Amino acid sequence: MSALELLVDLDNAASEEKFQEFRKRLELAVKLSNGRVLAEPRLLICTDVLKVPFPARIPMLPVKALEDHMQVIRRARSLKQLREGRILWKYGYARLRSTDAVRQVVALVKEQ
Repeated sequence: MSALELLVDLDNAASEEKFQEFRKRLELAVKLSNGRVLAEPRLLICTDVLKVPFPARIPMLPVKALEDHMQVIRRARSLKQLREGRILWKYGYARLRSTDAVRQVVALVKEQ
């Protein structure tokens, strides 16, 4: 499972209980991967399996942005805290304005 596929499920975590379940899945994924987030599977398939360059017309998702989203979600103790922006992050506070942002990115990628 890719980080992007994992983060898409955040949109389904509308209740506090579902958010806590989502956080547990995210924690497990981070533990199993030793905190590493690799490039998208599409890129790896093109370069390592098919031995062809990744198509320039398809936007690549930055791994650092996915890592940052995962870290902010992991630090949030509740869905309310995540939405209100009370999560200590680097030199300030972080929040996610909406939980469907990642789902929208995936929809755009699938259209490509």
